[in-house]
Amino acid sequence: MARGGKRPHLAAILVGHDGGSETYVAAKVKACEACGFKSSLIRYETDVTEEELLAKVRELNEDADVDGFIVQLPLPMASTPCLPPANKSVPALNTQGAPLASSTLPVTLGVLAHHI
Repeated sequence: MARGGKRPHLAAILVGHDGGSETYVAAKVKACEACGFKSSLIRYETDVTEEELLAKVRELNEDADVDGFIVQLPLPMASTPCLPPANKSVPALNTQGAPLASSTLPVTLGVLAHHI
């Protein structure tokens, strides 16, 4: 960004009103603002259909402005849909590829920055 490049853009899909998920995604949005990244929060109520959710994942994959995105789990559906491969999905993993138990935000932003 300091070199005049594109401002990184992280999008998050949040379904329902799970307190932990709300806090986690809010922290990501706040951190994006703090480091100059653009962020988008896409919210759905718990009655969203699997088809609507899958359509949004496809849309984000095709959106040239979005560099990475997360679908925040858990999803409040009877069964979690099998999401298609997402070439912009930002995993919450540490540098060894293991799931993080806490504070995944710096890693998520680092993975995002690496992909742009």
